[in-house]
Amino acid sequence: MKWFSMVAALGIFVTGLACNLSSSNGWELTLAHAIERSSDRAHADASSPAAAPNAEDEEEKLTIKKIMKLAHKSGLLKKVATGKATDSEIADLHEFYLEMPKLTPPKGEEESWEKKTAALTKASKAAVDKDPNASALLKSATDCAACHKVHK
Repeated sequence: MKWFSMVAALGIFVTGLACNLSSSNGWELTLAHAIERSSDRAHADASSPAAAPNAEDEEEKLTIKKIMKLAHKSGLLKKVATGKATDSEIADLHEFYLEMPKLTPPKGEEESWEKKTAALTKASKAAVDKDPNASALLKSATDCAACHKVHK
């Protein structure tokens, strides 16, 4: 069975692939031609000014969920709180927490969100500044249940 026939049999609509009509065999997918056309199209698209990506588009937008994954589930917070993180990791955690006040939680009051995120940024700033109380501040500010109960 030809590639195109298999794709058509599955009901999948294929775009951008080059197909040649062969008089004896019906549609026949010419893979090399398809790759060549796709490559040519990609180069043409990348060189056009309208297709040039913005700096904002390239930068992945942070969400609360992504920050929680990167800062907490990855173990970064634990490393910072226990003093085992590098300066770069501490700075990363601080950057994540600086983004939190800019985001909107799924539920809860704005005042509560501002208070909780201010505690996060204060605690992470203390870690950046090598404050001896940074660990205690981080532990207090990152009470998962207290925040999730109100805002998740």
